[in-house]
Amino acid sequence: MNLSSIKRNAFLNILRTLLSIIFPLITFPYATRVLQPEGIGKVQFSAGIISYFVMFAGLGIGIYGIRETAKKRDNRQELIKVTKELFVLNLIPTTIAYLLFGLALFVIPKFSSYRNLLIIYSSTILFTTIGIEWLYSGLEQYAYITIRQFIFQLFSLILLFIFVRQKNDVVKYGAICVFANVGANVCNFIHSRKYINWRKPVKLELKHHLKPVFILFGMRVAASLYVTLDTTLLGFLSGDAQVGYYESANKMTRIVVSLITCVTAVMLPRLSYFVEKNDKESFNNLIRQSFDILLLFSLPMTAGLFVLRNNIITIISGSRFLPAVPVMGILVPLVLVIPLSSFMGNQIFLPLGKENISFYAMFTGAVINLGLSVFLIKKYDAFGAAFASLLAETCITIFYFVVAIKQKLFSASKKSIVHYLFSTVFMATIIYLINCLNTNLYLKTILSIILGICFYAIALIILRDETFFNLYGQIKERLLKKK
Repeated sequence: MNLSSIKRNAFLNILRTLLSIIFPLITFPYATRVLQPEGIGKVQFSAGIISYFVMFAGLGIGIYGIRETAKKRDNRQELIKVTKELFVLNLIPTTIAYLLFGLALFVIPKFSSYRNLLIIYSSTILFTTIGIEWLYSGLEQYAYITIRQFIFQLFSLILLFIFVRQKNDVVKYGAICVFANVGANVCNFIHSRKYINWRKPVKLELKHHLKPVFILFGMRVAASLYVTLDTTLLGFLSGDAQVGYYESANKMTRIVVSLITCVTAVMLPRLSYFVEKNDKESFNNLIRQSFDILLLFSLPMTAGLFVLRNNIITIISGSRFLPAVPVMGILVPLVLVIPLSSFMGNQIFLPLGKENISFYAMFTGAVINLGLSVFLIKKYDAFGAAFASLLAETCITIFYFVVAIKQKLFSASKKSIVHYLFSTVFMATIIYLINCLNTNLYLKTILSIILGICFYAIALIILRDETFFNLYGQIKERLLKKK
């Protein structure tokens, strides 16, 4: 369990996330221009509805499985036992989820016009269960996950350009999205035989998993009320076009969030391992590194996206989606807020076995979001949904930090925070001035990104930021080794 393996896993996880980012960056601009706001809205509404059934089917096993398999990784028999127990436990709610979906499909009148899309997206329920992604994350098999993902997304990209050519190709686009995101999970189950002997009988003990799993399930239910509720309520209260605008504004924000969180998400198995071994010093050191890296990336990305929001919407989605610009302005702060929330929940409270804290935090956010969404969406459509989502996420993050500081579980470096804030303001000023130039939109955007990165780095060099120089040294060392 050395530092070099952490760096390698972090690199692979970043590469994996970059692949998941590149795919929508190519497909979404193409899809928005072909399918238009209404078509995109139909797909996202259907995906949002199915996400509730996926959530129910998954129970709370995803994150719990990562933690438990990471703990048992050094004991093959215990690993096999806990994997089989969690898989069997997962099959029960999966079956119930399909029964509930079938009932909803015929009982809820609005679903009739989305029936084909909903049926296609329902395959996600099964693929997520048999994919046992938590096993590979717990064992830190990021190389396999990355290669598998690349192959399936490349194939999906080819299918997109072949089959999605007209405005009414909405169902085809939905099927390709499902294939790209979870199609590879079939390979996961087959490949899992390398680690798990599925034919060998073991005595299953499911009872002791129930309490932590249901706590994590409660967290997922609460989280869904401020992650997917906005899309669902927009579909019911405002229509497909508003869902399309919201998704256009939300797409880049979520992509950047996933890029930032992937840098630190790879720490969860290792943090769980340190807790199991009672290695407090290693745990605290890794937490501090993770937090500094998070701020190093999230602050400038938040500022950059906010200044360039008009450019980004126009370039990615086209002029028909310009109503999404103010919506994106509200959502952009989530690039900082969500990674901070994820950091506290998944890297401090979860490894320490304090899932109940995360449940209370998410429940608080869910109540706030549900109350605000119903009221604001009726009056302000997508803009109201964005504001409700931002406020809910912010409350969750504040809740986490208050509890963590009060329980002395976390302390931040004030020096690092000052460095990143100063450098971000400096960078944002440069980007704003470039964006004021009367020149080509694409040229301004490219110059803003390149020069923004350069001036941010220059500011950190002047300030002699330790985390920046450590990352620079690691990248330089890796490149020299390749030569």
